Amino acid sequence: MDNNKWEIADKWRDGRCEDKPQYQLHCDSNSLKNLQLREGCLAITAVCETPDTDRHRTDLLATDYTSASVVSTQDWTYGVFEVRAALPAGKLLRPVISLTERNGTGGQIDIVSNDQTPGVVISALVTDWSADVEEWYYETNETLQHFHSYTIEWSEWAVDWFLDDSHYLSYNTSKQPFDRPFRLGLTLAVGADETVFPDQSLSYKDYRRWNCSALIVDYVRVYQWVTDGQNVGKSLHSNHTARNSPVSARSVCQAIMSS
Repeated sequence: MDNNKWEIADKWRDGRCEDKPQYQLHCDSNSLKNLQLREGCLAITAVCETPDTDRHRTDLLATDYTSASVVSTQDWTYGVFEVRAALPAGKLLRPVISLTERNGTGGQIDIVSNDQTPGVVISALVTDWSADVEEWYYETNETLQHFHSYTIEWSEWAVDWFLDDSHYLSYNTSKQPFDRPFRLGLTLAVGADETVFPDQSLSYKDYRRWNCSALIVDYVRVYQWVTDGQNVGKSLHSNHTARNSPVSARSVCQAIMSS
């Protein structure tokens, strides 16, 4: 990946795996096995580091799994953010594509996350980390392990969410912290807090049953508002052109799971 455009956490190499939430079962890594390039796509991949262990630890220092988290070096205030991706399938795998304030203490806009409920797209807003999270669950008939375009249109007045060409949610955000620069992040977590995965545990047998342990990203696009005095505030999403990629998420998954 281009280090001028993306920051990659590497707590595994730095020996800082204990510096993570207690519920998180993985340690962020910049290894080639966690950030794979497959058929022109980025595959953010969760990996078991102790495959000979019958049951994996869930304590604060657990390092049984590695995965990856990347965040853009650039930030933006308002615009259209589109990520074409295929989501992973496997117990306790939680992909999150989001916008966060640079210092990490302000708000967050989840473009998409998933808790392994088939066909359910989760969107969220966090005004600050001491406040409750606003979450919305959008039920679809789609197979999320196939490629889909996940998009938000973020303006001074609102955030609108789209799945492919379908607009499914709008929320008024004409207040802080959604009036300042945010960065784009791509994360695949193993485990989450009890509101997402109650009584979580992950055995070696569970790991062996993972169907696809990667968040596969075909492309990321960012559009910004036209400022010619005529188009400000008009939808940009309707004007974008999605790329019909010949890449199959299934073939990428098969290559990852067989390696």
